[in-house]
Amino acid sequence: MEYNGIDQEIEKKLNDLNLGISELDDQHQAFFLHMVGLRRPLIDGSGGREKLMKTLRFLDSFVIEHFSSEEKYMRRYNYPGILVHKADHDAFAATIAEFKTKALDLDARGEVTSFLAIEVTRRLEKWLEDHIRALDRKMAAFLVEKM
Repeated sequence: MEYNGIDQEIEKKLNDLNLGISELDDQHQAFFLHMVGLRRPLIDGSGGREKLMKTLRFLDSFVIEHFSSEEKYMRRYNYPGILVHKADHDAFAATIAEFKTKALDLDARGEVTSFLAIEVTRRLEKWLEDHIRALDRKMAAFLVEKM
């Protein structure tokens, strides 16, 4: 897959996220690009607060759309690991809710800092990579065989 204007390291990471199920791959890539977009203002020292809030809004819809998509495939093809996979989704959704609450509280006090954006970026990038390696690859191998 070709990504215009994206450096090779990011392109490699995006390709590493691919599972072979285009709907899920597109969603994973959108998630990762939001994380990259959040990291860049932190490096530049500009716009971190706005980008953090935008990323958290994106994650609200991502959790609903992406997790529904994965769970739809798992149900359709009777994936035996659905309960473990869904539990990881639920834990991630709770993490997003915690970050959102923390960000809104800090924002209301005028205290949203780059430290929160850094914490969000680290935890979410790690979750995405760990989740794909540990659960999504196993799920995708099963699904691709059944599709």
